[in-house]
Amino acid sequence: MIKPSGGPSPSGGASRLGLLLCLLSSIACERVEQDTQDVVADAPVVPEVTVVEVQPHPWQHAIEAYGRIVAAEKVVIGVELAGTVSQVTFREGQLISAGQLLLQLVDKKQRLRLDRATADVATARAELARAQSTFERYRALIGRQVVSEEDFKQTEAAHNAALARLEQALAAEKLAQQELRDLTLISPVDGVVEVEAVEPGQKVRPGDRLAVVQTTDSLQVVSYVTEQEVNLLHPGDVAPMQTPGVPGREYEARIESIGSTADHRTGNFPVKLRVDNSDGLLREGMSAQISLQGREGEQVLAIPRSAVVDRDRQRVVFVVRDDRAVRVSPSLGMAMGDWVPVLSGLSAGDKVAVDQLPLLADGSPLRAVHRE
Repeated sequence: MIKPSGGPSPSGGASRLGLLLCLLSSIACERVEQDTQDVVADAPVVPEVTVVEVQPHPWQHAIEAYGRIVAAEKVVIGVELAGTVSQVTFREGQLISAGQLLLQLVDKKQRLRLDRATADVATARAELARAQSTFERYRALIGRQVVSEEDFKQTEAAHNAALARLEQALAAEKLAQQELRDLTLISPVDGVVEVEAVEPGQKVRPGDRLAVVQTTDSLQVVSYVTEQEVNLLHPGDVAPMQTPGVPGREYEARIESIGSTADHRTGNFPVKLRVDNSDGLLREGMSAQISLQGREGEQVLAIPRSAVVDRDRQRVVFVVRDDRAVRVSPSLGMAMGDWVPVLSGLSAGDKVAVDQLPLLADGSPLRAVHRE
């Protein structure tokens, strides 16, 4: 008997159905795995960030200031007596030394007056010698009652008068000598001639300003500081000073005075410092950079320098709150070493990020790792 061959057998259909189900299941699993990988790949990277707590630190404020060098003292040169200038030995801009001859006035009359005074002193000395000899002789005779009391008193009076005339002659000679010296002008200080206002043949009088000399052994630096900085400084504090006029050289400046009133135009307070110029290289008008150091030991909120980053031309830090970065633009002072003082914008206990800053933005998630 022949069996029909058109329909599938029950066992073969079940096998093919199982294969089909396995194939569909495999495809579904691959799609789920791919979708999972895509989700993981698209998920944002959460950086691990080191944070430091803002705390007060002992602090010495550093203040970088700029100023200008000026003469600490200016001496006006003038005459004590009226006269005519016969010689001028200096010029504007010249360096001069203490004791150096600056100018000479015509001194012919004063020399004649001194010669006469000297002659009067010689005459008075001779008269006194004669009067003293007579007085001593009479004083010896009066004891032996050889001369009268009246004659003795006359010789005594003549002696005293001769002594007074000598004293007057000596005073006149001293005055003539002083007048002659006053016709020679000597520099009282080391300095540089700022103004020359005299020439030979010129008639001058007391009170005329013939020259102005800037002292050069020491100069002043005039600078300005803000109202937040002025009370951090003290007279006598030492500050390093540099100037482009003398490259590579550092000078020591010392605070002489601190202004009690602010400049009405800027609101800043003047600070004057004295700087030694024994090498003679500093000149009035040169610019100066001064590194002032404020008072020590004050407790100031500070953050590590590494916490500060520049964004949009601002110094910003990222405060960590609820595992997210919060961008803050605090007011910061000048750094000292690895620390930066906080003037405002942060509080004690705030936690700031100190690394991974390029990866952070306002509101970005992070994993905080605390550092002591």
